Amino acid sequence: MTFFLFAALTACGSDTPEPAAEPAPAPEPVAEPAPAPEPAAFDAKAAFEQVCGVCHGAGGAGDGVAGAALDPKPANFTDAAFWTDERTDEVLFKAIKEGGGAVGKSPLMAPYGGQYDDAQITAMVEHIKTMRPAQ
Repeated sequence: MTFFLFAALTACGSDTPEPAAEPAPAPEPVAEPAPAPEPAAFDAKAAFEQVCGVCHGAGGAGDGVAGAALDPKPANFTDAAFWTDERTDEVLFKAIKEGGGAVGKSPLMAPYGGQYDDAQITAMVEHIKTMRPAQ
């Protein structure tokens, strides 16, 4: 019987409480993510020189390296004859965004709406207007 009592107490446990487990360590504080860096300001002049300048020339005179082989020649933004009443900001914007064919000009001018957003295209239009000769 002693064996039975010992086995029963062992199986059921005893009145002695189990030692308390050590508390889990406090979680490390989560570091706040660093703020995203401000996007660099769009440099319309540099974008024009890099992309448009290939045909139109870095200064916009229609004398870019690739433009020499084109017919018709790329627009010369430094020539007063280019700046007719039809050359509105909207027309320049559409030509850059949708290509020359979208405004009745050479379809050889590619659309850049997939490369630049509307604000960047607007900045490029403003840069092109700086090439207009004084009147």
